[in-house]
Amino acid sequence: MNDRFNIAIKVKKFIFMVDDLVINYPKKDYVIKDRLLNTCYDLLELIYRANYSNDKDCYKFDILSKISIIDFCLEESYNKKIISERKLLNYTNFLKEITKMVYGWIDDNKAK
Repeated sequence: MNDRFNIAIKVKKFIFMVDDLVINYPKKDYVIKDRLLNTCYDLLELIYRANYSNDKDCYKFDILSKISIIDFCLEESYNKKIISERKLLNYTNFLKEITKMVYGWIDDNKAK
């Protein structure tokens, strides 16, 4: 699918990054791994739903809450020494970029 929706492209790229990251998660931490992956896919789904909806504002809080859950899973992974501080910073900076894009997208639609 030829996707020109920048937020969706960014989230897809993030999902591929997370896919590579969770390969090395220990079996005992499968809950964090599964939650992280599932929440990433839920985030992409919500972004597509909001894109096709006339009322994007109702999805804003759901999208932002999914981003917060992803951030928490990454932080918990760091606390359990599954990922390094450097990886944590890389992933959270990527999430921050997505968050800014979401705020801009929603605020832009309010102005119209």
